[in-house]
Amino acid sequence: PTTACFYAGLCGALQLALWIRIMMVRAPLPASTHELGNLAASSDNENLRVTRAHGNYTENAPIFVIMLVAAELCGSPTVWIDATGFVFFFARLMHAKGLWANQGSSLGRMAGAACTMLSLAAAAMQCLRCAAVAEMLTVGRLAVLAGTIAVVLVIAPIPIDEKSKQ
Repeated sequence: PTTACFYAGLCGALQLALWIRIMMVRAPLPASTHELGNLAASSDNENLRVTRAHGNYTENAPIFVIMLVAAELCGSPTVWIDATGFVFFFARLMHAKGLWANQGSSLGRMAGAACTMLSLAAAAMQCLRCAAVAEMLTVGRLAVLAGTIAVVLVIAPIPIDEKSKQ
């Protein structure tokens, strides 16, 4: 899967760049500001924004790269791998840049998030298509998928504080 490996390398390089950005912002700050509780209560917006950009990226990149490699291993066309990989990588760049530049919403952040969702959905659908072609997508597996989605949709709206009280 050489094409997917290229995008995995780009994603790894971006992960490193986001991490270095955090280190550059935090280096001049007192060590106590690096602790999670202090970071959450901090009024240092730049520190919060670079940390969020890194965290948002870390939430999405691993599963995307896994799906891209799986899709290529299943024989997906190189042009599809390239297009999907490029959209994801560019989306994450736009999102990080938009988050760094503005405290609130920004065009880069919104477009980056939308294109990330689009590329994740495309990769997921391609993996499911590959499974269907290989006759691995059975009725039982579809039922598990539907059940998992239903559980996530039921649990997701519950705020964490209310969930912990139950």
